[in-house]
Amino acid sequence: MLGQEMKPEPGVSVLIGVTGNSGCGQSTAAAALEGLADGVCSLDILGHRMLEKGFVTKELSRSFGMPEMAGMVAPELRRTLSGMVFDGSNRLQALNSVVHPRMVRWARMTARRARVQGGVWVLEGALLFELGLAELFDSTVVVKDTFERCSRRIYEMDGIPPEVTRRRWESQMDLDGKAAMADHVIENSGGPQYLQERMITIFHLILKTLNRI
Repeated sequence: MLGQEMKPEPGVSVLIGVTGNSGCGQSTAAAALEGLADGVCSLDILGHRMLEKGFVTKELSRSFGMPEMAGMVAPELRRTLSGMVFDGSNRLQALNSVVHPRMVRWARMTARRARVQGGVWVLEGALLFELGLAELFDSTVVVKDTFERCSRRIYEMDGIPPEVTRRRWESQMDLDGKAAMADHVIENSGGPQYLQERMITIFHLILKTLNRI
């Protein structure tokens, strides 16, 4: 059955990466695997949580030349950064130079632990390919959607205007290029239930293809 639990033998590990550009729905797709996989982790949420760390905010304040950043709480800091880093300047590069190396180290450390522990683990995030993390996974899934639907989705969820989402997309890998790199592609055009059903189907297919069940 579609939601039936299927896992590999004890001691066998499967790592699955789920990605797509901002607003494509990779987080919704990965959430369908809660309870089927041994764990579902979000690289995007990790990035947000890093902004709660004092040592990160201090480094950002130095990189941006804005001492006031060091005293900002995470929601205020995210709003400030969102309004600054996609303006065509080098501020996005400054942000990435602080946050991305830490995200990569965390992802690689988590993957090593998962290999030792065994089980099925899922990591989702918009930048898995951009950060050079594809090699960590036994299989990758890209969720695709049109820019129009993605920008509308982001605006409805977070109030972020389409022009900011457009600049986010421009800073990310071409979506067709991601799809060409992936083992599986989901077209997110049928609503959340369809998306999650497709993700569960692909999850079972991955385990069968890898002979891990």
